[in-house]
Amino acid sequence: MVLKALALAEYKGFVDVVLGAANPHEKTIRDLFQKCGFKGEVNLSVSDLAYRISVAAAGFTSIGLTTYEMEALGLPMFIVSGNGLNKVVAEIYAIENPNAVFLGDVNNLTEIEISDRFVALFNSIKNCFSSKVRHSPIGSKSAVAVEKIKDLIIKLKLK
Repeated sequence: MVLKALALAEYKGFVDVVLGAANPHEKTIRDLFQKCGFKGEVNLSVSDLAYRISVAAAGFTSIGLTTYEMEALGLPMFIVSGNGLNKVVAEIYAIENPNAVFLGDVNNLTEIEISDRFVALFNSIKNCFSSKVRHSPIGSKSAVAVEKIKDLIIKLKLK
């Protein structure tokens, strides 16, 4: 769903998809990634997740354990929950975490809605999503860029 939303948004930046080892949709996701023509990669169970998070401008998560790793590294994130229990947790988490915005539950959300929210953020901070940010050494991404993303996430929450 997120890949389709990024395609609808005509996102041209680097996309780094990291799947857990038990993810049953790897082939489908790889095929969709290639079909969308994204720059980037799809990986399964990486050993350098902390590095990938530290150089990202923003992330999408479904409120699994990676959400807490993103939080610990200060990554602004969009949450799309995958079931009813996760929806409740995601709603509470987004209220309590200033770096997170809950977009909705996968069963009650469309790619267009995700795309629209992403575009609102993206258009405000295009430079933050450049490949320079993605390929920077750990800790060198612009603190100003990260603060802009966090401010915009707060504004999105208020809508």
